[in-house]
Amino acid sequence: MKFSHFSDVHLGSWSSSPELRDMSLRAFEKAVKVSVSEGADFIVISGDLFDTPMPAYDILAASARILKECRDAGVQVYVVPGSHDYSPSDKTFITVLENAGLLVNVAKIEETETGITLAFTVDEKTGAKITGVMGKAGALERDYFRRLNREILEKEGGYKIFLFHSAIEEFRPKHMKDMAAVPMAMLPKNFAYYAAGHIHVPSQKGGIIFPGVLFPTEVPEMEAYDSGIQIVDTENGSKRIPIKLFDVQTVSAKAGGRTPSELEKDIIAALDDVNLRGRLLVAKASGTLKSGNPSDVNFAMIRDAALARGAFSVKKDFAAVSSKDYKETEDTLSLSIETIEQNVMDEFCVSNTFPDEKEMARNIMYALNDEKQEGETAHSYDERIRENMLRVLGL
Repeated sequence: MKFSHFSDVHLGSWSSSPELRDMSLRAFEKAVKVSVSEGADFIVISGDLFDTPMPAYDILAASARILKECRDAGVQVYVVPGSHDYSPSDKTFITVLENAGLLVNVAKIEETETGITLAFTVDEKTGAKITGVMGKAGALERDYFRRLNREILEKEGGYKIFLFHSAIEEFRPKHMKDMAAVPMAMLPKNFAYYAAGHIHVPSQKGGIIFPGVLFPTEVPEMEAYDSGIQIVDTENGSKRIPIKLFDVQTVSAKAGGRTPSELEKDIIAALDDVNLRGRLLVAKASGTLKSGNPSDVNFAMIRDAALARGAFSVKKDFAAVSSKDYKETEDTLSLSIETIEQNVMDEFCVSNTFPDEKEMARNIMYALNDEKQEGETAHSYDERIRENMLRVLGL
């Protein structure tokens, strides 16, 4: 058999950048088309198909169209929800797509007195047996792994695939050392393939494959733009196929001993030495300014200069720039949303007043972050938020 594996699609990301807003959809469509053209019998997506549980209408419509084309080509799609797909109200578009017959959620969890039992979904074409565990923010899905009835899973015969959306301690990149993770020993044994997601850096070890993010969601990821999918052929081995939409050019400058105005001029001068036509520019700087703050750099002038030279988008990475006047202990702009949320949990959820305090706090954050949908009245929106909050609080 042959199947395609990718993860962390994050449809709907870059919603505040018009020139990048559709890129995750384009990457998804390209990944699906490549999978079909490679002769994949099915596709597995290990979490974070969407960037939010309730994405905008146009994102939903486009994703349904792409999945329908995949289904019409005879290629089934199997997924597990990721930490971004997760909703405390259980109202996610993953469920809508499954009910429409466009994909299958294989994270079928049954709570029993002895723990958690996972059901296998059998692919009709190949007989492959697929199951998995959904991801939750802050690696709160660790409880699923801890209570898993492994014996049933491990004794099952046939070609088995395990999907999960969790950081693995042994895989964490150095810059993610504080990310909550699951030990490798918690994974059930005797599976032919472990389709992993959540860590955005491609890596593999001991049969566990992290394909990486399908399209960068942050500026540092954009600098190292190296997205791709894994094509697994059970007879001829697997290969990674790049899924890239454009080239990225990074221009770096030293802030040491410079004023914001001088740094800005240095970056603009450096643009003449690179080819920006049709590329995304990352303007990067590091060091300690002689005066002023990093925010004093006129980024609009840098952006305009880059666009005039043919760049289609311009992003900045000033996380390593500091000031003699004001020393930040940490530049939150350089942190992922999940890391910021985790830091908030660690700082404020320390009372242990009730069980699962961090999970409750995070669920409240997600419920309150649910955006008003197109065409939804203010009253309906208020009622929906109220219902979600009551459900989270168990009232």
